[in-house]
Amino acid sequence: VYVLLINIGGFILLTPIYIFIMSSELGYRNKTISIIIALATTFTIYLVFKVVLGVPVPSGFLFS
Repeated sequence: VYVLLINIGGFILLTPIYIFIMSSELGYRNKTISIIIALATTFTIYLVFKVVLGVPVPSGFLFS
């Protein structure tokens, strides 16, 4: 589902949601920490790909 929706919703919107849902499904119970990790991971991946490597990430139709 993530792969199908990433071109519509974009990387910045869908990735933290995906990471949060997956951490919950895998049994991590602390919701606050899950949200912080999801946002920090998304931000880090975005910085590495977009800023450091210069590789575009999907922005989606919502943000174009």
